[in-house]
Amino acid sequence: MTTDNAANIKLAAEVNGWMRLQCFGHRLHLALENAMKDPRIGRAVGLCKKLVSSFSYSWKKKRELAVAQQQLNLPEHSLKTECPTRWGSRKAMIIRVLEQQKAIA
Repeated sequence: MTTDNAANIKLAAEVNGWMRLQCFGHRLHLALENAMKDPRIGRAVGLCKKLVSSFSYSWKKKRELAVAQQQLNLPEHSLKTECPTRWGSRKAMIIRVLEQQKAIA
């Protein structure tokens, strides 16, 4: 059985005598999260999160973003929010902010 490191799953495998392998993807994710603890990266990601959050809670900002996207001939994409349980969502959020940087400014 391939699992993450959740205590309840580890115990269930142990109680039932199942062979358990740690998920490579999960271990890789944990390693990347550990590497992301650099304060410079944390600050940049934090700024992206605040920016995305401000647009997600304001219909006026969303409307202004759409107008700016049209004027600048940028793709009319909404900003993406990071979700800690979705691998790759941080990268997707940063890519989208960089794609829409001119419209956001």
